[in-house]
Amino acid sequence: MFNLRFKLGGIILLILGNLIFSSQLFGKSFIWEIREREKISYLIGSVHMLDKTFYPLNRAYEESFKHSDSLVVEVDISGANAAKLSMLMMELSQYTENDGLKNNISEETYRMTEAKLKALDLDIKQFHNRKPWFVALNIAATEMLKRGFDPEFGIDRYFLKKANSKEIIELEGARFQLEMFNGFSKVEQ
Repeated sequence: MFNLRFKLGGIILLILGNLIFSSQLFGKSFIWEIREREKISYLIGSVHMLDKTFYPLNRAYEESFKHSDSLVVEVDISGANAAKLSMLMMELSQYTENDGLKNNISEETYRMTEAKLKALDLDIKQFHNRKPWFVALNIAATEMLKRGFDPEFGIDRYFLKKANSKEIIELEGARFQLEMFNGFSKVEQ
């Protein structure tokens, strides 16, 4: 595991999911500058799905990225990593042959989930062998897509596409996050 103190020369992009929503909405940047002696890092809160109206980004984002040697993200979702993430998600979210979604949530929750999926033009049968966390992620992503948000416009993806020769460092990685979801108890899911 890398030591953040020795990586302060780079930009830090923490993708905090939907927990922190960019104040770009208000025409400001959501950037902290962190200094340690001669080294400068930038901490940028972002979201995974935005719409094209967020672009071009505030100049402060572009300038901090331009002057950075590295890009630190929650999960590297670029290129081949995206395919690996998808495969890992499918593997970890699947119940064994003798188990399924209906056996792991209450009847009331199952009915509510079925109604929510139907409202999103999805069939619960598609998720019969999937774990609740996977269903919840799909509901949230589908809601965002229907509202015009798209992962192609996420700030993490935007900077990953521009990273070129910059070092890309993952803070958590896909396996860590997905195993965390997978480790939740039935109640937590």
